[in-house]
Amino acid sequence: MTDRFVVMGVTHLRSPWFDEVARWATGGTIAIDFVKCVGVAEVAQRLRGGAACSAVLIDAAAPGLDRDLLTAIRRSGAALICVTDPRVQRPAPTLPHITLLPPTFGPEELITTLAAVAQPVSWRTVDRAAEIVPGPVTPEAGTRRAVGRVVAVCGRGGAGSSVISMALAQQLSLRPDGAGSVGLADLTLNGDLACYHDAVDVIPGVQEFVEAHRHGSPGRSNSASMLHEVPERGYALLLGLRRRHDWTVIQPAATAAALDSLAGWFRWTVCDITADFETEEQTGSVDVEERHSLALGATGRADVVVAVGVPTMKGVRDLVRLIDDLVATGVDPASIQPAVNHSPRSRNARAEIAGALGTLCVHPPKASPVYVWTRRGLDTGLRCADRLPSAVGDPVADAVTELANRHLSHEPVHAA
Repeated sequence: MTDRFVVMGVTHLRSPWFDEVARWATGGTIAIDFVKCVGVAEVAQRLRGGAACSAVLIDAAAPGLDRDLLTAIRRSGAALICVTDPRVQRPAPTLPHITLLPPTFGPEELITTLAAVAQPVSWRTVDRAAEIVPGPVTPEAGTRRAVGRVVAVCGRGGAGSSVISMALAQQLSLRPDGAGSVGLADLTLNGDLACYHDAVDVIPGVQEFVEAHRHGSPGRSNSASMLHEVPERGYALLLGLRRRHDWTVIQPAATAAALDSLAGWFRWTVCDITADFETEEQTGSVDVEERHSLALGATGRADVVVAVGVPTMKGVRDLVRLIDDLVATGVDPASIQPAVNHSPRSRNARAEIAGALGTLCVHPPKASPVYVWTRRGLDTGLRCADRLPSAVGDPVADAVTELANRHLSHEPVHAA
């Protein structure tokens, strides 16, 4: 028995081509196995379970045709073929690695397309796992390259990581390598930066920004209205989630594309994130990983991760656990910058904190902790959404810049 193409089909409102392909397959007109799916969720579930697949044939009007579906298909080794639909007013998807077919395609055109972009599956593996070995999704050739640096700032509750992220973004915008080109993104689950900036209108925010990247790259001109300029502090702000449970509408692949866009627009992008990084591998739950997709996406994309803690017994313990959690998710210890907020002025006390981090962390960070003292005028600047004391952000900005220049050979990455 020869190898055959295994094609999963997804349509919208029973498009005519859907039944035609099924007849060609069952009648032997073309040598393919056609698997009808009721939606992209079934396709994703089959691929996750190791089902053999050469290509996914999907109608342009089918709900769920976005970056995350494309990522799942490419990771399985299959191809994505999109059938244009004249009934749909929206343009065809602009995502890379999609092959387009007209709705009037015939059996010869389908076979020719499959031969060009897909691999047949051995008949011995159709009912087991696919022969195609999943691999990492490599960036497409010829795409725009992101050149800016990304800094993720995180800390346990009460550590002051949001204040540190605002002060850091403000001070980076005043430096020659920032030159006013700094973005601050609220990627926390609570979305507190809207409160700190006295935002009257919290729409649009990260939800709309990520959604705009589901089906392509909108470009800065089209996304400028989703960013809020903060002239008092010299950065552009992307507001966060309006409700904590709104993480359910955030898709991981679209989040990664949105972060790459920010990195391409700004010299520095500071991301305020929630310090939760559990993955499906650790918990066995896809939902848990998707809930943390904003934090995981930021740390995976970040050049420097600032871990914020406070100088109490529990605060140091939380900082140690935070650093260990970051390393467990794949963050290089050399790119982690510890920051101690409300730091004591005593050299002995600061030395004890540094010693505790070096002793208790499984993989201690290479950088020495930076200490941020409580400054007069900070509360006033927060309440009035005015400029923050430079002494709050300067120590962290110095450490982040030095770490980026010393430990990181900054390699620009492809933006999707």
